[in-house]
Amino acid sequence: FLLWDVDSGLFRLTHFPFLGETPKLGANSGSMWEWYFRSTLDHWSTFLGMVFALNFPITSLFFRKLEAQPFAVHFMAKAAVGLALFGIFFMWVTGPFLQEKLDYNMTNAYYGFVPLITYIYFRNLTPGMRSYSLDLLHQIGKTTLETYLMQHHIWLTSDAKSLLTLIPGWPKVNLLV
Repeated sequence: FLLWDVDSGLFRLTHFPFLGETPKLGANSGSMWEWYFRSTLDHWSTFLGMVFALNFPITSLFFRKLEAQPFAVHFMAKAAVGLALFGIFFMWVTGPFLQEKLDYNMTNAYYGFVPLITYIYFRNLTPGMRSYSLDLLHQIGKTTLETYLMQHHIWLTSDAKSLLTLIPGWPKVNLLV
């Protein structure tokens, strides 16, 4: 919170020994700005991910108990939650989503979870929908963090503005290596 949301200079203070402000390839405003920009985009994602993971058993129990009720009761309850989520999603689409790129980037950390939560809710609305999944996405999900980190720390250079080239002129061979 204090690093990104309060302009106290704490981000610069904690990162200045490691990151410079000299312009270079891929970082016209210096590495410090690139790291600040990239880490600001999703700085609440880890916290929200932990909150959702902790609440998964409660949400699962909620759905099981709700689906044990008579059809009319659980249909109305799911419809009420769905309408509320759709209303919030509509406000996101007509508000933050339509902002200019730089303004959107600055608010993404606070509103970026809205389409995700809406998708998750409607995707898991019925037991039948919850019983199907695409195995490819399941397999990718097992290593998502690792592939994300690998992308930023191994393959991308110049503050993620260019690709690591081992064999110049052979991009597909570089991909295979």
